[in-house]
Amino acid sequence: MVSGFQREKQQRLNEVDATVILRLSQMKHVKPDGTFIPMKDTLVFDTTMLTYLGKRVSQLNVEANEERERHRKNRRHLYRMVQDVRFMEERLKKSKEEIIEAQYHKFGQLVKLEDLEAALLRRYIYEMRMNADEIKKDFLGLIRSIKVME
Repeated sequence: MVSGFQREKQQRLNEVDATVILRLSQMKHVKPDGTFIPMKDTLVFDTTMLTYLGKRVSQLNVEANEERERHRKNRRHLYRMVQDVRFMEERLKKSKEEIIEAQYHKFGQLVKLEDLEAALLRRYIYEMRMNADEIKKDFLGLIRSIKVME
């Protein structure tokens, strides 16, 4: 309700014709032959606003150049990262091929590393049990010999 009223008020204010007195030095609507260009749809700024807008244009140009440079650096970085990814993918492919070749050379076939690891663990467990049984026999023999001595 209030915003509709404000909008209507602004529209009515925009319809008001205003007369502004300008010096000839303030006008830039002069043709090279000295005649004036019509100022019907012209926007007029005071000097401070015009100065501010000029400075802002300069700031925006500087910011745009900084953004272009940052974009250039980011594109360069992206290019290097893409190259690194390609290199790593190629190296991974070569490493997998070397692993497969080594497995064929060592085992004569392609072996799942999980199965190989499980087999090794079973073997280590078996060897540890055998060692434990031997140690147990040795200690039992030592205990018997001590009892016999008593």
